[in-house]
Amino acid sequence: MNTSTSDASTGSKPPPVDPALAGDVKKALQALIAKLQSQMSTRVSRAQTMQQTWTGPYADQFFGTEVPRMKKQTTDLIAQLQSWVTTIEGATNGR
Repeated sequence: MNTSTSDASTGSKPPPVDPALAGDVKKALQALIAKLQSQMSTRVSRAQTMQQTWTGPYADQFFGTEVPRMKKQTTDLIAQLQSWVTTIEGATNGR
């Protein structure tokens, strides 16, 4: 077993992080988060508008299943991206 790898449980140091690259990645993730939030808001608004006039079994499926699924998937993705931003911030603190 190789014990020379960086691992938080062994107390060894994490690999070096390029602050400029980390900053660029963080900015790109934050821009993606903002775009996803904006698109989710737009899609929910448009779905609410459609729901006023669209009826039938396909509408029931769309509004009952698809819209909530899209919202959950987008929310989950945003949370994962935000987690990556937090990880990057933690890796670059004090550097």
